[in-house]
Amino acid sequence: MALKYTGTGTRSGGIYHAIKKQLDLLNLEPAKRITFQFDPFGDNALSMRHFLFIINGKQAWKTNPNCRIKTEIVCDRREPTIDVALNNGESILFKCRHFDHLDMIKLFNKYITVLAPKPVEVTPTAIQSKIIRKSAKK
Repeated sequence: MALKYTGTGTRSGGIYHAIKKQLDLLNLEPAKRITFQFDPFGDNALSMRHFLFIINGKQAWKTNPNCRIKTEIVCDRREPTIDVALNNGESILFKCRHFDHLDMIKLFNKYITVLAPKPVEVTPTAIQSKIIRKSAKK
């Protein structure tokens, strides 16, 4: 008996590919301060530590070196939270009890990274394009 064709010819890249894809989108530019608060003995402490490691990484740090990252360790079984203070004065609180680090990166990209200003494309003016064409002919 033959297996039914499901319509896909390729396989997923896996969890590491998904994390790499989200890390390429990560931008800390709209954030002024990020505060991580978690109980190291509570549930989901490992996912919070992984996400903290990712945010402290060189690739994320290059997007905004002025962003301050603070860690608060508590021992009262509190829910792990991430508080992001934005440059415009607002604050966003992520409650991360049942998220793994991939979900946290996706949420961060969904709510914080989209606030980053878009890079401006410089298009040559008519005079600059004439100069470029003349120099190319010579």
